[in-house]
Amino acid sequence: MNTINEGILSTIGRTPLIELKKVCADFPLRLYAKLEMFNPGGSIKDRPASRIILDALENGDLKPGATVIESSSGNMAIGLAQLCRYYDLNLVVVVDPKINRHTLNILKAFGVRIEKVETPDEHGNYLSGRLQRVQDLLDMIPNSYWPNQYANKANPHAHHQTMAEIVESMDNPPDYLFASTSTCGTIMGCAEYVRSQNLHTKMVAVDALGSVIFGSSAAERLVPGHGAGRSSKLLNKDFIDHVVHINDKECVGGCHRLLNKEAILAGGSSGAVIAAVEKLRSQIPDGSSCALILPDNGERYLDTIYNDEWIKAHFEKSECSIAVKGRAQEVEVDAEESDDLQKIAIIGGGPKGMYGFERLAAQFKAHLVEHKVEIHVYNKTAHFGAGDIYQPNQPEYLLMNNPIGDVNMWIDEQPRPVVPEPLSLTEWLQKKKNRTVIEKEYASRALVGEYLEDGFNAIANHLPEGVRGSYFQGEVIDLEKENEDECYSIHVKTARGDVQKMPHQYDQVLLATGHPKNKLTEEEKEYQQFAQQNEGTGFVPFIYPVNSELQEVAAGSSVAVKGIGLTFVDAVLALTEGRGGTFEREGDSLKYVSSGKEPKVMYPFSRSGLPMIPRGPAPQNPTPLKFFTKKAFSRLKADLHGAKLDFKAHILPVLYQEMNVAFYDVQLKKYEYKVDLQDCETYAEIEHHIERFHQQHPDIQRFDPVLFLSHLDGPDFLHADSFHAKIKEYLEFFLAEAKKGELHSPWAAASAVWRKATPVFGDLYAFGGLEPESQAYVDSRFRRLLNRVTFGPPIESSEKILALIKAGMLNFRMAQNPSLQTSEDDHTFVLYSEDLDESVATNYLIDARIANVSIDENQSLLYKNLQQRGLITLFKNEAQNHVYQPGCAAISREGFTVDESGNPNPSIACTGTPTEGVTFDNDALSRNRNNFVSDWAAMVRKSHRVPSPIKS
Repeated sequence: MNTINEGILSTIGRTPLIELKKVCADFPLRLYAKLEMFNPGGSIKDRPASRIILDALENGDLKPGATVIESSSGNMAIGLAQLCRYYDLNLVVVVDPKINRHTLNILKAFGVRIEKVETPDEHGNYLSGRLQRVQDLLDMIPNSYWPNQYANKANPHAHHQTMAEIVESMDNPPDYLFASTSTCGTIMGCAEYVRSQNLHTKMVAVDALGSVIFGSSAAERLVPGHGAGRSSKLLNKDFIDHVVHINDKECVGGCHRLLNKEAILAGGSSGAVIAAVEKLRSQIPDGSSCALILPDNGERYLDTIYNDEWIKAHFEKSECSIAVKGRAQEVEVDAEESDDLQKIAIIGGGPKGMYGFERLAAQFKAHLVEHKVEIHVYNKTAHFGAGDIYQPNQPEYLLMNNPIGDVNMWIDEQPRPVVPEPLSLTEWLQKKKNRTVIEKEYASRALVGEYLEDGFNAIANHLPEGVRGSYFQGEVIDLEKENEDECYSIHVKTARGDVQKMPHQYDQVLLATGHPKNKLTEEEKEYQQFAQQNEGTGFVPFIYPVNSELQEVAAGSSVAVKGIGLTFVDAVLALTEGRGGTFEREGDSLKYVSSGKEPKVMYPFSRSGLPMIPRGPAPQNPTPLKFFTKKAFSRLKADLHGAKLDFKAHILPVLYQEMNVAFYDVQLKKYEYKVDLQDCETYAEIEHHIERFHQQHPDIQRFDPVLFLSHLDGPDFLHADSFHAKIKEYLEFFLAEAKKGELHSPWAAASAVWRKATPVFGDLYAFGGLEPESQAYVDSRFRRLLNRVTFGPPIESSEKILALIKAGMLNFRMAQNPSLQTSEDDHTFVLYSEDLDESVATNYLIDARIANVSIDENQSLLYKNLQQRGLITLFKNEAQNHVYQPGCAAISREGFTVDESGNPNPSIACTGTPTEGVTFDNDALSRNRNNFVSDWAAMVRKSHRVPSPIKS
């Protein structure tokens, strides 16, 4: 058989597809790499170059002897150079200073005329300048042709063949395709083929951080050919299932992992693709097949990505030790890093850690930096700014619990933020996403995560002169005091399980580690063991990330769900909407349309058995509280002469008063009662008018705050089915009231009271302000009652829950405080109600709760190690021989940890969830509530050491 090809151009395409066995060996995925460096020009760009030139020659747009003029960062230029040399065409390529020496030499060898643009735009990028130069040259050079790879439909058409080759090489089409972006020709061509063939393959766009293709802020990028400084004219976002943004460091790290693990020397975009798989791993079901397009070889990057000096200059060598090798390594500190260098570590790169980062940047910009400062941010995942809760790659149906108008990551104080445009979420959606925004609506947590990540990147890109940021992915598990100068080193556990000591010593550390994940209790260990020993049975102790953690729950199974709060809503929607089910609007309600992939029935249960009351939109001008005010409690505390507050005696009665006021203020107006309760000065006056109202309307039921908080807590239902029916009525009623809003529904008005009271109560609660027994009562019981009526899910999510009840997929018949048992005979979990003498058996048990802060119970080693080293102690609320320990670390009023000697440590501060128990309500994205970081950043800046005097 004749295997001789007809000329060099006939070798374009048909590149090999290989299985990657080692680079992500611990991932339960099947990875296949399309090695585009095997094209004759060394990259995937040979494909569109060939298609564009051949089409232009065929249709007469390109004439013999013409001059081709194109803008390129390298690979497209080489592809065109090969085509033009073969067809005796002239070629002019417009490049910029980022082009590497190797590529430049190749182009010169092909006889290409090089035009270099030297002036970047305000973001440090050159694409706009290059394209302008192309237009100028087209005007100057006769018989010239612009391939316009950025908008030429032949570009994506060339990649129909790329995708076809991948599909032909595999037994089945891949479940996911990962492709880097620039012109978007590759991913669009592959996506078009997938759609034309009705394939199930999901398209993952791997974009660069600082690229504007998908609406992010423009920023300087170091890796050429990855991302773009302007939007793509080829892109149809509806064809893309996931977008993963990768920064330059992650590109470098992915390239080195490919080289070290698979012996593949690949270019920067290939490294980005590897990093993207690692980022998206939690969202990909186990066993999935993933095709990865590796665009080019690494020979053209030997002076950059594979050069230690270049890495050190741009990222700092130790910084890339995690990114490049997958583990921290011992690295010598540069000689220039003298005692004058100040290093600050932020442990936890989620929202609260980012707030500290933002205040540090603002402080150092407002005040002269006399010597170098480095801020190092450590985060367990690659989602800096978003953290675990707001990861941008989570499903869109998981909604925020705060309306869009409430979210603003920037604080209104001096000094001002370093970024030129500190946008609220509303402003960001309008400007970056071109969306019409209703501030009372609720955004997805993924979208908010994108907003937060964009804000983090903006801070990182606008650090003041003399301040450098470094960002490390890995779990910090220990702090070690290095010397008497209160400097600390950090021990990091990477995603691959390696534990290494970082080669840095930090003057200040901020702990912002976010939500805990507690160890399994003995009872939960038994459930886990039971599930492992019985086929068709499963136990899910923690639901996040929902796609991977709930994957094992089989279609058609029965499921017990422990907890009926916000996490319950996420779990239920993940098992229904997340599996292809849909909700259709029918009038004022929703109807669920099954996909057939969800469980047959889910049985929620908790102590009360009650779902949370839906949360409606807050009005523009809400009615303020009358009695639950800072001023009123200041007077009360003065009367107590320093004694702690008794929640039941001093606080709860005032809260009940406010609920009565809120309820009847709306109720009386509804019935056109002659007196406005807001005009009353005392609660006695209000009580008087409430009595008068009920005398006039004896048939109207009285509102009782106690029953409101414990509604349905103890009725004697004869049958479980009647409890289920009552829950349906309960949810329907409160949904209707939430839609009316607090200005028109007395029930919604009463629900809103605790939301308004929380900031004042937080001040009363903080630092042991309540008697120990009172704090224990609030933490263990009363808080959940208040949260249930006030901080429930958005209306849309509650409508979905009601639709699932009507569809028979959610059943509350066993919801109220059943016992949980296991049945060895039936291989099931059993919910049993002693009062009803009824039970149900389920295949799966899901724990849909979020753990409280507890250093003793936390899975993380960090706080355990800090405690063992004596760097932190547990907080105790003590008074009159009573002691209560909520489980968090003790901190000073400035937010500094308290060591085993009882002294605040000015080198280690705490913020956010780790302070819960000393402070109250750290879940919100608020910049003002429990704000320790503003004063902390100012303190850090003031402690900025004066440079050592020069010795003569």
